[in-house]
Amino acid sequence: MSDPIEIRSSSWGDLADCALRWQAIHVYDFRTPATVPAHMGTAVHFGSAVYDTGRMDKNDVSIADAVEAAVDAFEHPEEDIRWRNDDYSKKDALTITIKATEAYCKELSPGNDYSAVELRPEPLDISVEGQTIRISGKMDRTRIVKEKQGVGIRDIKTGRARVSAAGQVNTNGDKFQIGVYEVLTEHSLNQPVTAAGEIAAVNTTKHVRTGVGKVYAAKELMLGSETEPGMIETAAKMVKHGLFPPNPRSRLCSERWCPIYHLCKAHD
Repeated sequence: MSDPIEIRSSSWGDLADCALRWQAIHVYDFRTPATVPAHMGTAVHFGSAVYDTGRMDKNDVSIADAVEAAVDAFEHPEEDIRWRNDDYSKKDALTITIKATEAYCKELSPGNDYSAVELRPEPLDISVEGQTIRISGKMDRTRIVKEKQGVGIRDIKTGRARVSAAGQVNTNGDKFQIGVYEVLTEHSLNQPVTAAGEIAAVNTTKHVRTGVGKVYAAKELMLGSETEPGMIETAAKMVKHGLFPPNPRSRLCSERWCPIYHLCKAHD
């Protein structure tokens, strides 16, 4: 049996989008600097985690504490940031990060009963045709929510267009990650995830908006059924046979987003 191939929870959407780009980043470790929006999202995550952990543990944590954590994460990045190539000045990005963190704490955190913040699940090995896929990754933007329907996953997402002016949350492409989180949660906690997944979304724009979107049947997408293979089985076969097709129609197919764009023959 071959060595396990590790697929982190956050990368499944990229695998489905452009498998060749995913292989370059996650197998061969080619990298591009982080974008400013991604860095802002990381900072908002840190602030929101401080706030929600305090609420869950019944500690006296204020919104100001959450903002302080977000600002510290923003000002001390752990990776290179592509400051000059995105439509934000550093000053504007920090201002929006602060507003987004405040909005999350005021509008999205209240009213939720969390049993875990930033769960660190045990890796899960699944073997298909002699190829083992190891599913792993800290659920660093997720919450385990207690609901009437049972336990569910709530994942925090940020971005320019996450919430429309009408309040609708864009969840397109999130089902892969929610599904992996549901599988890992059941594996680690030995507890079924029966409630629908949720995306707690915050726009990282000058006009910050928040909203919650539902994600259904995510676990089924990953595990499949008796008549249809799931994404985990499909990924194992792709890895086993080295099938990583390019996708020149991907929105990430550009030198700005893909570390092997200059080597890929699929685009014009």
